[in-house]
Amino acid sequence: MNPAIRNGKTLVIVAYSLGVMATILPGFNSFPGWIALPYYLVVPGYCVTILLRQNKHIVDLVFYTFVWSLAVVGSVFAVETLFQSLSSLPLGAAIPVLTMAVAAFDHYFR
Repeated sequence: MNPAIRNGKTLVIVAYSLGVMATILPGFNSFPGWIALPYYLVVPGYCVTILLRQNKHIVDLVFYTFVWSLAVVGSVFAVETLFQSLSSLPLGAAIPVLTMAVAAFDHYFR
C-alpha cells in the first residue's frame, strides 16, 4: 500500500478517536454525541481487521470489521459490567485508546 494512503488512514483514525474521546469529556459540549455511533460500529473492528490482515476481499473486510467491532465493544461493556468499582474511570474512552494503540502498532510495525 502507498505510504501516503497508509499515513492518511492512520491520521483519520487518530483524529476520529480523539473526537470520540472529546464527546465523553464534560467540558466539550460542542461535539455532538451521535458521531460516536458510526465510530463504535466500524473503526475498532477495521483496525483489528487490518492488523490481523483479514482483508483479502471487500466482503471479508466488511464482515470482519463488524465482527471485530462487536467483539471489542462487547468486551469493554462486559468489563464495565463485571467490575462496578471501575465506574469512576471513563471506560468509554477505553475503546478509542485501544483503537489508537492498534492503529499505531499496525502503522509502525507493518
